[in-house]
Formats: sequence, structure tokens, C-alpha cells
Amino acid sequence: MAVQWRRLPAAALLLAAALSCASPPAEGEGVTSPRAGGAGVASPRAGGEGVASPRAGGAGAGASPGDRTVVVLTFDDGLAGQLTAAAMLRRHGLPATFFVSSAKLGLPGRLTRAQVRALAADGHEIGGHTLSHARLDTLTPARQRTEICADRRALAGLAPAPVTLAYPYGRADAATARLARECGYVAARGSGGLTPAAPRAATGLFDVPTMPAVVETTTAAALRSYVTAAERHGGVVTLVFHDVCSSCGEYSVAPDVLDDFLGWLAARRPYGTRVRTFAEAVRAGR
Repeated sequence: MAVQWRRLPAAALLLAAALSCASPPAEGEGVTSPRAGGAGVASPRAGGEGVASPRAGGAGAGASPGDRTVVVLTFDDGLAGQLTAAAMLRRHGLPATFFVSSAKLGLPGRLTRAQVRALAADGHEIGGHTLSHARLDTLTPARQRTEICADRRALAGLAPAPVTLAYPYGRADAATARLARECGYVAARGSGGLTPAAPRAATGLFDVPTMPAVVETTTAAALRSYVTAAERHGGVVTLVFHDVCSSCGEYSVAPDVLDDFLGWLAARRPYGTRVRTFAEAVRAGR
């Protein structure tokens, strides 16, 4: 079956407007992005922690409103297996956005605070994912505020304060967007909403849809099809990854599948395709 795609101009324009009208970041807050020339600041390794930086001239270097197709690579939950992805991203010269639940840092199977600092220093965006990976639509507004705001404050101690948020489980309620905005975010994404059969546009800054979350049965060919479908018309492809490991759970991607896809993706520049962080895609007006 042919993959169908529809551009998402409404959400893109709203997101771009939000960033262009936002107050200047204070005390070092801002969007983490690949350094000019692709250079991430090399960070000291502590006990082997940390990752290498996106290389010069990689597909993530800079942001251009003229890019025909933008691919956004996002990794949720702050899982230790994502360091495997970080090494691949370095090799292929690509940036990504890592959405982190700060209260879980340092737990078994999770990233450490030092590793999050290294990811940020290497040019990747660090986004919020609530303190405890809470399902926000089951919480009172007061508890939601704590989960969202305290997480953002904690992450601001490790990296430039996050400007984008990913809702755990892709779930939010009528109060969540307002609370996220009050906490300092300018945009947020759920999980899903764009499918090959029934794509949809976002309904606002805090309802940015994605392709279906990548699962252990997702193939590199399927990931490539999402991008090539968008290339036919131009637009944004936001992909959601979780763990990076072999046969380790439903919401995982095998390292060979991810590496295959990233290598192919890095070679799409001649087709007008660029890889951006979530915030960069917003800022570039996608």
C-alpha cells in the first residue's frame, strides 16, 4: 500500500510564531542545537560516560527555512540504551532530541546526570518529559504542574532550560497545555497522530503529532518510507524512539535497524531533506 502524506503547515506556522515572539531566554536558557560547523563541545568522560559530538558538515549542521523536508529524531525516557543511538548519531553527523524524566536519572537502566550534560554539550536538544514519567491526564492540575515545572527546573541545572516537552504515554488533558506554557515551554508533542493511512495536522502548539512510536517490529524500510513519502510533498517527519537494544521490549529498536536507517537518512541531503532537533524544526518555521 502506498504511504500517504500531508504537510502540516498550520502547526508549523504556530510553532514558529511562538518561538519568534518568545521572550529572550534568561540565565542561559535556550534551545540546544548543533554548533556551527557541526561541532559539539567535546565533554570530559567520567567513568566512560558521555557521547561524541555530531561531526562537522553533518546533516544536522545549521537550520534553514528552505529545507523541503525536515526529519526530527526524538528519544524518550532517558534510557541508558540511548547512548548506543548517540554513538550512531555522532558517526552519521545527525542531531536528535532526548526527552528526559529528571527524577529517574541515575536509576538502573537510565541515563546519568553526567550523560545528559554530555548529550547537551554535544549539540543534542534536551527536552522535558515530567519528573517521574507521569501519565498527566490522570493527575490533578496541581500535580501536573509539579511534574512539568519541577522537571524543567531540574533539567535546567544540566543543560539549557528545555523549551519543548513530550507527554509521557502521549497523553494530556485540557489543562496540560496551559500548565506547560506557564512552566516555560513553547511547544509539546504527544505520540502518534500521524499514520500512513490517516495523517492529521496539529491543532496547536501543544498538540504536535508524530509518526507511530517505533517498536521492535518496525523495520528500517518502514522508517525510510515515512521519509520518502514526506519528500514527495515536503513537510515534517517526527519519529519517536525509546530503547535501543536487541529483543529487549516492545518499545525498542534494534541497533542494526537504527544504524541502517540513520546511515540512509544522512545521505538524503541531495533530496532537500535535513535532520533537525524538535526545537530547531520549530524555529525554522516547519
